[in-house]
Amino acid sequence: MASPHHKQPTAFLNHGGGPLPILDDPGHASLSKSIRQFAQSLSVAPVAVVLVTAHWLEKNGPGVTSAANPKLLFDYYGFPSQAYTLTYNAPGDPALAARVAGLLRGAGENAKAAFVSHALTLICTAPGFDRTHQTDRAWDHGTFVPMMIGFPDAEIPIVQLSLLASQDPSQHLAMGRALAPLRDEGVLILGSGMSYHNMRAFKGAGVADLNAAASAKFDSWLSQTCTEVTAQERVDRLTKWDNAPAARECHPPSAAEHLLPLLVVAGAAGDDAGTQTFKQSDFFDRFTISNYCFGKP
Repeated sequence: MASPHHKQPTAFLNHGGGPLPILDDPGHASLSKSIRQFAQSLSVAPVAVVLVTAHWLEKNGPGVTSAANPKLLFDYYGFPSQAYTLTYNAPGDPALAARVAGLLRGAGENAKAAFVSHALTLICTAPGFDRTHQTDRAWDHGTFVPMMIGFPDAEIPIVQLSLLASQDPSQHLAMGRALAPLRDEGVLILGSGMSYHNMRAFKGAGVADLNAAASAKFDSWLSQTCTEVTAQERVDRLTKWDNAPAARECHPPSAAEHLLPLLVVAGAAGDDAGTQTFKQSDFFDRFTISNYCFGKP
């Protein structure tokens, strides 16, 4: 039987620096506009959003928020006082959280069974997914910032999903594959991070000058990977993303958390083609960042 819902795309959005996009920071004007334009491009509003945030990593399996009315977590410091009084009263979705957890646990159990059956073959791509857990954790700024910008009416239910502390590319692609059926149920799967994220370069002028060129090189490779190759090639390249030009200058060792949400949404994309929906070459005056969408909005 055909699904009564419109199939939603998957998308990766740059969420910017802390709360700056929603504090009308001039340097984030283009980024904020890109988030609004993406939301407006959706031909049918999603029934809910599963949002993978760069600001939550779990060691023992993915975490899924299941509170009906989650609070906000102001996980930043040094900003004006209004950054700590923000409100966004969108509902959570306990039933969807259970569905997300079930899909991930199922992928984990299947991978475990396959590993046992083929002990000499490295095919266990979803280790730990069977330990997926639900929590009443608050929404961090990786979630509420892009949602406040793109969906200001706060009417669409949200389930927040963690990354894995392992930062293993294959596991995050597998996470997305496990969640792909949600798209046919009208659920929008969003990844919230930064396609370039090197805190040392953001803060240091000398390093920043070098990394400006690095960000452009990596962005070119990432754009090609997301928009110009086959779906299988996309997976293969993202699995080994750290071999890309200037990859570790843009996402240092053990600090790839802002890129990994893109891998989750790419995993959920299946065979759908990708498009670059936004590119900015002067973020923080010099860095290149890009947003991507997979499937038809």
